[in-house]
Amino acid sequence: MTFVATHVDDRPLWDIMMAAYHMPTLTVADEIGFFSRLASGPLSVEAMAGALDVPLRSIEAIADVLVTLGLCRLWDERLHLTPLARTCLLPDSPRYWGPMLLLWRTTTIDHARLLGAVRQGGGALPQQGTEDLWAVHSENMEKARYFTAAMNAHSLLPAQAVARSGEFASTRRLLDVGGGSGCFATAIARANPAMRATIMDIPAVCPIAEDYIRDAGLADRVNAQSGDMFSADWPQGYDAIFFSNIFHDWNPDQCRVLARNAYAALPSGGRIHLNEMVKADGEGGPLAVACYSVDMLLYTEGRQYRGREIQAILEEAGFADIRFAPVSGYFWLISATRP
Repeated sequence: MTFVATHVDDRPLWDIMMAAYHMPTLTVADEIGFFSRLASGPLSVEAMAGALDVPLRSIEAIADVLVTLGLCRLWDERLHLTPLARTCLLPDSPRYWGPMLLLWRTTTIDHARLLGAVRQGGGALPQQGTEDLWAVHSENMEKARYFTAAMNAHSLLPAQAVARSGEFASTRRLLDVGGGSGCFATAIARANPAMRATIMDIPAVCPIAEDYIRDAGLADRVNAQSGDMFSADWPQGYDAIFFSNIFHDWNPDQCRVLARNAYAALPSGGRIHLNEMVKADGEGGPLAVACYSVDMLLYTEGRQYRGREIQAILEEAGFADIRFAPVSGYFWLISATRP
């Protein structure tokens, strides 16, 4: 006999189903200039529809979602930007997420693709259907620049938070492994004027990083150097090594290689730092972090790790005094010392 409960809250199913509209609503709002129209002041929904030359029905639907997501607020019958939207969703903001939203507009996550990734255990399924995510950047400068801009956009706020953490006050030379645009290296260097930093990344990314470094006005203290993070031949002379959103790209064995390489490159007393979204030990969430693992299943060989898993990888490499500190949103800064 099958028991069927008569009083079941089905809201989680509705929340899951309707969550599929969160990102498309945001990217459409960005493309039609919804947030830009609010930059100079609040507007009624009717005025917004007229200003954008979009049917009122459409604006009402989009506005309700954005208000519920916390990207706008409705007060005195007018739409207002929230501080988050003003910081990250206005094109003239230095922290504009536009490149990341553009990446999502051109990326389709559909059922068949995810099913294929699940059935074969992921393993760096291509971003555009046939391309390897890393190899294509080495072969196509335009795509490398496009992807780097997207990663830079969503990393600017975490980079500032890491720079303010105080963890780098005594660092004199920092190696940012897989540093991409260098937004972490430049933010940390700006917060610590006595420090010099090097971004180590694939050859295609280094000239892109150099452009960002020049724009930041830090070319005298930050540089980019090509290198293979899985090779044992890492540059020497650094007292701290930093990774942001790198370990989650790789499987545990590969993460162990990275930890061992970092340990070998550091002197006694040197520090390793990881900026990662960490899954809660013994739990599945937070939800956004759990979903990030699904994203990794589609695009990389990695996943989001629990705190105890990262600690075990670092301890196995020889690191000690491992500390976890929340720094920005879902991100944690994990730091450890080579004895």
